[in-house]
Amino acid sequence: MAGLACGGLTGRVVESITSPEPGGSLTAAYSADGKVGLWDRPTGMLRFVFPVAGSLFAGHVALAFSPDRDRLAFAGGGEARLWDTATGKHLRHWTLPTGTASGPFDTMAYADPAELLLYRAEQAKGRRQRSGSATCWPPTR
Repeated sequence: MAGLACGGLTGRVVESITSPEPGGSLTAAYSADGKVGLWDRPTGMLRFVFPVAGSLFAGHVALAFSPDRDRLAFAGGGEARLWDTATGKHLRHWTLPTGTASGPFDTMAYADPAELLLYRAEQAKGRRQRSGSATCWPPTR
């Protein structure tokens, strides 16, 4: 899906993921105009569109489904967000430290259903720095 238009998103898709269970029943994608879309894969139906920070590039955005696919997390720019995939309810918002002018590179994953991990590496002078920072959140508190 990266680099393609997805029904329901008007901007260019720069990051996408599929839920972790066999067959992956959900797909989420981030578009450069500042939206995250969530689709039901078997039907192709758009469930929700969530507004987030715009003008981010692939690698500067992270998306993650919880192992039970009940939650979708986003990190990019100066924020991270968490939504309920069944209702679309916004569950949590975090403010993240902003990086260099080139921006941070984010990777996000669930360690288990109760721990959401974000690794953020900075870029300096066109090169990724060897060090980064890791954050662990209990996402439902």
